[in-house]
Amino acid sequence: MMGVFAREFLDGSPAVSLAVVALLIFAVVFTTVTIRALLMDKDEIEALARMPLEDARTAKTNARKEEDRG
Repeated sequence: MMGVFAREFLDGSPAVSLAVVALLIFAVVFTTVTIRALLMDKDEIEALARMPLEDARTAKTNARKEEDRG
C-alpha cells in the first residue's frame, strides 16, 4: 500500500535521479578505493604504517592543550 503512494509521489521527481546518481558515484569511488587498497604492495603498506601522524610542533601544541584541560 505504501509503495503505491511512494511511487505516485516520486514519479517524475528529479530528486530520485539525483539519489541514483549519488549512489552510483559512491559505488564507483568505494570500488576504486577498495581495489586500490587490495592491490597495494607490501612495501607501500609498511611505508604508510610508519608515517607519523603528527609532527613535533603539533605534538607540543596538543600537549599544551591537554595540560590546560587537566
